[in-house]
Amino acid sequence: MKLQIENIALGYAQRHADTRLLAEGLSLAAPEDELIALLGRNGVGKSTLLRALAGVAAPLKGRVLLGGEEIAAMTAHERARRIAFVTTEHVAVAHLRVHEVVAMGRAPYTGWFGTLSAEDERIVGESLERVGMGAFRDKALESLSDGERQRVMIARALAQDTPLMLLDEPTAFLDLPNRYQIALLLRELAHGTGKTVVFSSHDLSTAVQLCDALWVMTPGGVAAGAPEDLMRSGALDAMFGSTPLTLSPEGVVKLDRQAKHTVKITDTAVNGRIAALAVRTVERCGFRPVTDGTDETPVAEIKILEEGRTFELTDTRDGTVSRAEDFHGLAALLRQLGDAL
Repeated sequence: MKLQIENIALGYAQRHADTRLLAEGLSLAAPEDELIALLGRNGVGKSTLLRALAGVAAPLKGRVLLGGEEIAAMTAHERARRIAFVTTEHVAVAHLRVHEVVAMGRAPYTGWFGTLSAEDERIVGESLERVGMGAFRDKALESLSDGERQRVMIARALAQDTPLMLLDEPTAFLDLPNRYQIALLLRELAHGTGKTVVFSSHDLSTAVQLCDALWVMTPGGVAAGAPEDLMRSGALDAMFGSTPLTLSPEGVVKLDRQAKHTVKITDTAVNGRIAALAVRTVERCGFRPVTDGTDETPVAEIKILEEGRTFELTDTRDGTVSRAEDFHGLAALLRQLGDAL
């Protein structure tokens, strides 16, 4: 089912004050079979938008439609069969087993007494297997790691069997490998089940690499499109505001410092990976790396020797040569050079 957002305004009431307006005039569309990341800085309204999409809180104006039907007009039971919403709140019920948590996703289908049929059990089991948690079905939820717990919450949403899945910062408390694994899992679910999956995140690098589309929220509105289209238009740079951060063409967030001095890097070992790491070291120490062919006069030259095991730094001002056995030593030499300039 296609998700459509038509000219909505978002905000919330403040105590003893008028409603705070977060965004207005938002119109977006999300097709089936796509993974969409909702990006933006804190306080811009990402969670508020997700709650409006889930039908938990109505927008101040405008409409949200799923399959051509307005979500606000659906009953709670109808929404539960069409929209699964995974929040950042932990399920904190003592001794609750993984299977029992995922089985909660079948509540819209089990009737008043909540008894699982054979078909319900099959769906619960398949949902656990799909997220790689089949072997954990009888474990207590409280015994799981954050990454495992998040997979269980996604399995519960899968068991709910809805065309739209919404997740509010599902990777917020996870380490780097788990962030990528969860994002990869969401991508596989969108493409493998035909669902529309929308998740909010601060992890721009992961979103750029894995998502079909991005919704970038700023105080000025929302820019939507493929990651490459938003990189080309500069819409992603708007997330950084006046900070010295930039996004490289590879989708890597970098600190853009205005270096006054350049350092030439010569890779005599013809090792591209070591040379790339040397460039990172030079940039981290506050210099701008250059290679052969530039007209600029560098303050120093670094030669990569012995297949990247040794570095030789020459101060071009007086010809002083120093050696380093690793990148830590090379960085120390560069910092000393910077202090002397």
